[in-house]
Amino acid sequence: MAKYDLNDLAIIALDNLGITDYDKKRDVLKLFNSPYELLTVSDEKLAIIGKIIGENKIGGLKLSLNREYIDEITDNLDKKSITAITYLSKKYPALLKETPLAPLVIYAKGNIDLLNSNCFAIVGSRKTLPNSLKFSENIASELSSLGITVVTGSADGGDRSAILGALSSGNIISVLAHGHDMIYPESNRDLIEKVASSGLVISEYPPSFPARSWTFPIRNRIIAGLSRGVLIISGEKKSGARHTANFATEYNREVFALPYSIGIKSGELCNELIKNGAYLCDSVDDITFALGIDKQEKEEKIDLSVEESAVYIAIKDGLDSAVLLMNKTGLKAYEIMPILSSLELKGLIVKLMGNKFKAVK
Repeated sequence: MAKYDLNDLAIIALDNLGITDYDKKRDVLKLFNSPYELLTVSDEKLAIIGKIIGENKIGGLKLSLNREYIDEITDNLDKKSITAITYLSKKYPALLKETPLAPLVIYAKGNIDLLNSNCFAIVGSRKTLPNSLKFSENIASELSSLGITVVTGSADGGDRSAILGALSSGNIISVLAHGHDMIYPESNRDLIEKVASSGLVISEYPPSFPARSWTFPIRNRIIAGLSRGVLIISGEKKSGARHTANFATEYNREVFALPYSIGIKSGELCNELIKNGAYLCDSVDDITFALGIDKQEKEEKIDLSVEESAVYIAIKDGLDSAVLLMNKTGLKAYEIMPILSSLELKGLIVKLMGNKFKAVK
């Protein structure tokens, strides 16, 4: 079975053209009934595309749509153990897909099943106090031991502490603000490689795309979009962690913050967030209680397929009928019914009157 279908290949080709404006890429795809039609685009359509992406990009687009060139791109990804997951793939994270400006492609290295697991984000400033770093590491360790996937960035400080806490469990996703080849800071390369080996490292950019000043705040929408909630462990008022908190609020995710004494600059953002309605968090219990996680009954690990995970998460989020679940996950009727039966047998959901479903774990 081919790793990528024609729709995937067309999306990957477009994504590797070097267009960083998400709206432009989406406007191009809107010109076609299906993305694969881009692979045999007419000169008339090319002229229209040129008006969207710029006439200077047309030559590059023609090159990108060459099948041999596309094969080079995917072969290069395979050599680097990177999987390109397009927004049409069943493996694309369901929660992230709901958000505005979700990436067309996620370049993933590691355990891609984590994309549709129960995720919670922990982020903080590079300038984080030692006791706050230890708190972050402990929280990440406790959450990941409960089967929750910790999502964070790749920077020093708060991100690194979250990674260190969750790494041994494998329940960790690190989101890069650049391609997989361009680790920043370079001093964290060994750590990020360990995350790829134990958990998952993802990026919305092709491997050779470098870090830019604007890619870091934009990256934070993915951290928030993947997660049910976000814990801010540190940050000055203009810290990058503010972007993550803002995206979380926009996406209706729960926001938590570690409280600080007055006058500590690296805690200014946290205190402000708490004053504006974020949960005050000084233990893992604050998170598990708010998210309805039973810490006392640590669930035995139940293996789920990617499709089962997507359906289970959707049911936990309140979707209770087969029709709603099909609309959410993109699965067909003949696919959804066996999955629902399997989740019942595994004791994760129950079937109610009126063909409704409810999560019990």
